[in-house]
Amino acid sequence: MGLLDGIIPTAVKTVKDDSDDAKLNALLSEVKVMAYVGNHKNVTQLLGVQLVDLRKGNIFVAVEYCSLGSLKDYLTKQSDELGTSISFDKSQDYIEPPSFVKPLSRHELLRWCHQVSGAMEFLGSKKIIHGDLATRNVLLDSNFVAKVSDFGLSRRMFNNYKQSVVGSGVSTCTFSCILFIH
Repeated sequence: MGLLDGIIPTAVKTVKDDSDDAKLNALLSEVKVMAYVGNHKNVTQLLGVQLVDLRKGNIFVAVEYCSLGSLKDYLTKQSDELGTSISFDKSQDYIEPPSFVKPLSRHELLRWCHQVSGAMEFLGSKKIIHGDLATRNVLLDSNFVAKVSDFGLSRRMFNNYKQSVVGSGVSTCTFSCILFIH
């Protein structure tokens, strides 16, 4: 975490000092895709890039900070709290979760599915293939808004897109997002 202009909380991505050129190139490629993507309410935003010394791999990428972390970690934490904090009172015929744990509602899960689907539709409209959509790569901001992140495996598709999808007669697919809590 860092502060942009000393005010705006940001997540800062960089490569370690001992990283090879492949990791630096991967980060630069991710920056390139994020810059091309532009703004969408359910995609983490690129805020800025600072190149200190590119030859030495000193680059800092500022992206939108999502204070609640990954959807995977949030769901796991909720699942763990519900699973270990429940006590059973013999005078009751049901199990009641403690008051400090707010169980996830179907509405919240469906809202996140809708938000992730909207982000993926937006990326598709920009001819971007994310390449690694998983709950670990969906972040939650302080308002519980889901944002697709980590464009390290993303690729822009131009002529290849037209040849492989349009030219082959493949029909348009609608992707759905299903969240499972165990």
